[in-house]
Amino acid sequence: MCKGRGRVSVASDYSRLLGRHRGLLASAHTAEQRRHGGGFEHHQTRIYNRFANQRDPAVFCRKAASVAKRAAALDSPGLAHSAARLLGEID
Repeated sequence: MCKGRGRVSVASDYSRLLGRHRGLLASAHTAEQRRHGGGFEHHQTRIYNRFANQRDPAVFCRKAASVAKRAAALDSPGLAHSAARLLGEID
């Protein structure tokens, strides 16, 4: 989504975030699976669609790039503490 004219790329910072916080993200994923049980796939689809269908992708990409850069710079405890606020910035 964040490719093309007028859109800021998120790829490198997002990739760095995934690598740096692999353990934290795996734990969060497992916790979400437990929390949603058999409805986990539906829950994941709703989240994906919410972020994939943006009214103004250029604005979304700019915000997402900023969040990804800051999140990748945090340590995992810092990201765990800040995750809800950071997601709120791109929601």
